[in-house]
Amino acid sequence: MKFRVLASLALASMFTLAHAGAPAPQRYTLEWASPTSGATATGFIELDRNLVTTPGVYSWFLPDPAVLDFGITVTGSASGDGTWTIADYSEIRFDTNGGALDLDMELVGQPTSGNPWGPTNPPRGDIGFDSGDFNIFVDGQGNGTNGRYDDLEAPSGVGPFPPTGVFFFEIAANGGSGESMLLTSFRPAGVPQATAVPALSKIGLALLLGALTVFGTLAMARRTS
Repeated sequence: MKFRVLASLALASMFTLAHAGAPAPQRYTLEWASPTSGATATGFIELDRNLVTTPGVYSWFLPDPAVLDFGITVTGSASGDGTWTIADYSEIRFDTNGGALDLDMELVGQPTSGNPWGPTNPPRGDIGFDSGDFNIFVDGQGNGTNGRYDDLEAPSGVGPFPPTGVFFFEIAANGGSGESMLLTSFRPAGVPQATAVPALSKIGLALLLGALTVFGTLAMARRTS
């Protein structure tokens, strides 16, 4: 009887640990850079990991429960410098191209069913582009003829305007009329780009600790029974 009670308590502990380590809102650092000028962009996106799995293809029409927050700052451009928030955007696109991307490490360069995830070099020279996508759009600009990058028009009026997607993994400053910048990093916040390596997930760690608890409890119960 004592053995069964201890085993039940150990299993309950394992269940609690596993659920305590379930995916929580995760913030990612984003970086873009122009291949021809000094224009750069830095930003972040905060995702509800319970609503994002890979492989996956997502078009998040904002507001969307999967995207908790977003922001971007452009510097070094001729006319499109500034800082913008999630309120300035209508859609964010995330496509892994069939790849089971590890969301706990740097995404750029991870394998997909085609090319590694991220921009090719040069991006528009790849006719059979198959690297997935990550992009941001203002005022529904992501809804071209083919749902990608057709018929994009820069906004009218006085800028600077928020940067927007103009091609796969490519944004352009000042509403699409300024310098183009390619995505160079999409990694968990707080992790330096050069050291963004796989790590034991929270769920995996919880399950490991739970399993050790179960086996330890059972071993002690056997020795005292």
